[in-house]
Amino acid sequence: MGLVDGVSWRYRVHVKPHLLLHENPFYAVKRKYNNCRLIRKATPVNYVFADATNIGDKVSAKGVEFLFCEPGVETFAARAGLRSTARVFQWLETHRPNATVFIGGGGLIQECFVPFWELVLRTKLSFVLFGIGANELLPERKLPPVQLLRTIARRALAIHVRDKWTQELLEWGNGRPVSMGVCPSVNFLAHHYNSEPVPVRDSLLNVQHPVDIKMAGGNPQKICETLKALAVELGLMYEETSHINEDLGSLVKKYQRARFVVSSRLHGCIFSYALRVPFLPVISDKKISAFLDAHTPEIASLEIDFCKGDIVSKIHGLDRTFSAIYGKLFVPSLEKNVIAMNKIKENLEGASRCQR
Repeated sequence: MGLVDGVSWRYRVHVKPHLLLHENPFYAVKRKYNNCRLIRKATPVNYVFADATNIGDKVSAKGVEFLFCEPGVETFAARAGLRSTARVFQWLETHRPNATVFIGGGGLIQECFVPFWELVLRTKLSFVLFGIGANELLPERKLPPVQLLRTIARRALAIHVRDKWTQELLEWGNGRPVSMGVCPSVNFLAHHYNSEPVPVRDSLLNVQHPVDIKMAGGNPQKICETLKALAVELGLMYEETSHINEDLGSLVKKYQRARFVVSSRLHGCIFSYALRVPFLPVISDKKISAFLDAHTPEIASLEIDFCKGDIVSKIHGLDRTFSAIYGKLFVPSLEKNVIAMNKIKENLEGASRCQR
């Protein structure tokens, strides 16, 4: 191996994964500064999510923080961030054993996060699962072992999940109820953006998850071409996003400009729901189906190999369907998260009084 190849290999293995944890260098510096400041509070809070490059996971964690109403340390569940997360856990165990760890939202119930869950279970810290979901797309993407799920559920101080499928997985063999609401990113987005004036909705937004599309046997490029052609026919501007390394404000504006959204990414459906934009989900995996079953059971969906005619036949009446959904389900879904978080706060305050 030559010098250039050697340097390139070391960069890919040892440097690039850590850079990919963060949305940008500014966020990385800001997070480090805030962590150093907030970890020394008398009763610190630690919010854990996958990483900051996936805006859906990041905003889910922001939703948990918004509901708990207290800023906290941010750590990552992704493999590249585990060494840093372990150091935070160790410091909290030694210096602030009364700290609370919030894990979620995002699809952290999947096999690739097993090393993170093993790290969590080695600590003595109290942890809460809030807004998390399961993620499975066989044969490549699997759930964690059943015994590990049971151990996680027994150890958790409280569990509040985003869909019925995850609820059943964590209740099974656990012996205590698991509450369910919507992804906490919905609370965050609805509070911060739904009061803004709605711009002219003149675009079709394609929210892509290329990896999942390919795993499910679809063709991301074909989907793009189909939606571009449809946008021309409907007189709409075509826009797309993968939700990776996106600025939240700019991304929200894309949703607000959309006449409707077509999404193969779960958080494309969730952002659309939160921002009151009609959407057509592309069923690429079980977590999307689980979200639809729990929160928008009446809407039409698309198969992974859909054609232009499938969309045309389903966009008629889309506005009316979503108006009915929001009228019945939207506010109650937000309230479920608030009720669950208030109960968790009461339990934490009661435990703190007992310790004193």
